[in-house]
Amino acid sequence: MDADRFEVLVQHSYDAIVLTDASNAIVYATPAVRQMFGFEPEALIGRNGFSFVHRTDRGGAVERARGLLARPDGTTRAEMRVRHADGSYRWCECTSVNLLDHAGVGAVVNSFRDITDRKAAEELAARAESRLQALLEHADGVILLADRDGYVTWASPGAERLWGWSADTLLSRQMIAAVHPDDQREIIRQYRKMASAQRLTVRVDGRMRHGDGTWRWYESVFTNCLDDPAVGGVIANVRDITDRVLADQALRNSEAQLEHQATHDALTRLPNRTLLHDRLDTALARARRTGTTVAVVLVGVDHFQVVNEGRGHAFGDATLRAVAERLATHARSGDTLARFGGDQFVIVADDLRDEREAMDLADAVVRAFDHPLSVRTEADPDPAELFLAVSVGVAVDRGHDAEPGELLRDADGALATAKSRGGGRSVQFVAGAREMARERLHLETELRRAILRHQFQVHYQPVVDLRTGAVASVEALVRWQHPQRGMLLPGSFIDVAEETGLIIPLGAWVFDASCRQLVELHDVLGGQRAPLSVGINLSARQLAEDGLIDDIGNVLAATPIHPGHVCVEVTESAVMRDPSATADRLAELRVFGLRVAIDDFGTGQASFSYLRDLPVDVLKIDQSFVQPMEQDPQAADLVAGIVGLGHTLGLEVVAEGVETDGQLQLLRDLGCDRAQGFLFSTAVAPRAVVDLLRSRPTW
Repeated sequence: MDADRFEVLVQHSYDAIVLTDASNAIVYATPAVRQMFGFEPEALIGRNGFSFVHRTDRGGAVERARGLLARPDGTTRAEMRVRHADGSYRWCECTSVNLLDHAGVGAVVNSFRDITDRKAAEELAARAESRLQALLEHADGVILLADRDGYVTWASPGAERLWGWSADTLLSRQMIAAVHPDDQREIIRQYRKMASAQRLTVRVDGRMRHGDGTWRWYESVFTNCLDDPAVGGVIANVRDITDRVLADQALRNSEAQLEHQATHDALTRLPNRTLLHDRLDTALARARRTGTTVAVVLVGVDHFQVVNEGRGHAFGDATLRAVAERLATHARSGDTLARFGGDQFVIVADDLRDEREAMDLADAVVRAFDHPLSVRTEADPDPAELFLAVSVGVAVDRGHDAEPGELLRDADGALATAKSRGGGRSVQFVAGAREMARERLHLETELRRAILRHQFQVHYQPVVDLRTGAVASVEALVRWQHPQRGMLLPGSFIDVAEETGLIIPLGAWVFDASCRQLVELHDVLGGQRAPLSVGINLSARQLAEDGLIDDIGNVLAATPIHPGHVCVEVTESAVMRDPSATADRLAELRVFGLRVAIDDFGTGQASFSYLRDLPVDVLKIDQSFVQPMEQDPQAADLVAGIVGLGHTLGLEVVAEGVETDGQLQLLRDLGCDRAQGFLFSTAVAPRAVVDLLRSRPTW
C-alpha cells in the first residue's frame, strides 16, 4: 500500500492512533483523538501519554510499557480508562505495538478503541445478574414429598405463594399432571433415573402450570429417600426460575442480535466485510483439505451513481436491496453472498471443480440483470421498473495458497477491467489486471489535469440532407490533445470520465464550446448558406445532474445562438435506464427551444410506447444496422422499419456510420432524412468545417 493511501486510511480511521517515543512522549496523533477524547491532535504532541491514564490503571500501563520496550515488534493489549478533555474518563481498548526500531515508523503505535458503552453494558448486565441471583438465593421455595410414582404426600406452606396452589390441593395429586406436555418426557426420564438408586439426586427444569393458569419455569431437585425410614419418599425441592430463564433468553437474544448487527449489513441484511473475510478464510482452509477451488465473484452495479443522483438516496438504497435479492436467487445454496460496500457485492463460491465453473456463475450473475428490477421505497410502495447492468470481477484460488485479502484485491482489479470495457460483463483476474488498474488510475489523474489545462478540442462531423445532398448540420465530438500521446478519441477516456464524474465538467465545457464555435461558423460563412445546426451529446450522468438545466440555460443566455440550432443527443441506453425521469429532463431542455435526438437507436430496449411519450425530435439509427445493409437484406428491413417508425411518430431520421455509395443509395430509397459517416467526412476541426462548407459539396 503506498504512503498516500496509508495516510488517507489513518486519517479516516475510527480508532484513535497515537505514536509515542521510548519515554512515552506523544509524537503524533490522528484526527480521531479529537472525536474520541476531545483534544486537538497538535495539542498532545510532547505530552506524556501516561498523564492521561486513570491513576488506578496507570501502574499497569507503565508496567506493560516497560515490558513492551524490551520486545521489538512486540504487542500488548489492555483495557484502561483515558481522560477526556472535559475531565471525564472513557474506557478504551488499547493495542500497542513496539515499532521503535522500524525505519518507517520509529515509535510505539498505540491504537485506542472506545469501549465505554460496552463496559457500561457489562456493568449493567452484571448488576442485573447479581440482583437476580440474590432474589433466587433468598426466595422461599417449596419442599414436596412424593411416592415412587410421583404422587404428592406432603407440601410445605409456601406452595400457594410459589405455585398458586394450596398445600392441601396438592396432596394426592401426581406432579407430572401439572407439567407442560413438551417437558413431561424429560422430567419422567429424570424421575425414573433418580428412583433407581437410593440417595441419588437429579435436577431438572421444566414448565408447570401455575394456579392462575399460566405456565412458569421451575427448577426441581429430586432426591431418592424412599428407603429412608425417616422419610419414606422422594424429596423434591422446587423453586420458581421463570425470571432467570426469561433473562437468559433475553440475554441470548440480545447477544445474537448484537452479533448479527456486527457481522451483517444494516441495509441489505447480508453478511458484511467482517463475516465475509471469516467465511472466505474458512472456504480457503476447506479447499486446501479437499483440493477443490474457491472463487471470489465481485459484483459492481454499473453507473449506480446515476441512480443516486437522479432519484435520490432513498431510491438508491431500495435499489441496492433489490439487487441483493436478485443476486440471492442466483448464488448457489452453499455460497456466501455479502455486501462489500457501496454498490458492490461479493459471492464466495467454494467446492468448485475448476475456473470454468466460477466463470459460469459470473456469467449467470450478469445475465440475471437482463430483466428489470422492481424497486419499492417506503415513500412510494408502488414498484418502479429499473434496468441496471452489473460488472463482475472473478478471482480464483488456483494454488490453494491465496489469502482472503489477496483474492478480494484481485477480484477488484478484474471488476475494474470489466467496467473499463463498458460494463455489463464478467472478467477473470489475470496477471496483467493489476497493471491495468494502475493505468486506469493514471488515466484518471491525467484526465483531471487535462480539464484544468484545457487540453480538449471539439471536432465536428457533417450530417448530410439526403434530399438535397448538402451538409445540413454537424455533430460535436470531443477530442483530447494529449501532450505525449497526441490526439485521443473519446473511446480512450470517456468511460473513465463517466465513472469518475469528470464527464460533468467536461460535458459542460463541450456544450459551451460547441455553441460558441457554431456562432463563429455562422459569422464566418455569413449569408453563403442556411444556418448550421449542431448536435451535442449528453451522457446519462449529465442528464441526472441537478445543475444541468442551469448550466445549459446560462450558456444559451450568454451566447447569441438560436436554441433551435442546437440538438442535444442522448443514447437510447441512457434513456432506458429510467425512462420517466429522462422524459422529464428532456422536456425541461425543450423548454429552452432545443431539439432532442435519440442516439444509437436500435441498440437499447425502447419500444413504440416509450418513443411516443418521449419529447424527442430526431432518431439516429445506430451504425451496426446501417453498415451491413448491402449484404444483409434483414438489416435493410430493420432500417426500413426504424425509418417508418420515426416518420409515423413525426420524427426526423438520421442514419449513422454511412461508408459506401451503396449504403447511401439504399437509405435514399428507404426515405431516410439525413445521414453521417466517413463517406462524407470524418470529424474535423472548426477551420476544416468552414473549408468544407465553402466548397459546397453535395452527395
